[in-house]
Amino acid sequence: MIWDVLEYLSPALLNAVVERLQKTVRPKSYMLAFFHSDDKLEAVPSYTFRIQQMNALEVVRHGMRRPAQLFNNRSLERLFGRFESVKFFLTRERLREVIIKA
Repeated sequence: MIWDVLEYLSPALLNAVVERLQKTVRPKSYMLAFFHSDDKLEAVPSYTFRIQQMNALEVVRHGMRRPAQLFNNRSLERLFGRFESVKFFLTRERLREVIIKA
């Protein structure tokens, strides 16, 4: 699970992190990432997530912050171009869920 952390990274760091993920994840494994889909947003909610138990996740909101960059489907396809597949789903909350297969 990558959650939404990638959209807060600078472009150089983002590319390095994705390259490292591509080298370290197991073949045929899946990653789940979230990206905000509204390119007109000036600030988005900031959260922390903690896995409490096998079936319990703690979500705590920490105010608002501006993403370092916003992504559309095409830019996400380029970002994860070395992976086997990338699938997109748009949520009601205007989040783009992305499932990446290594």
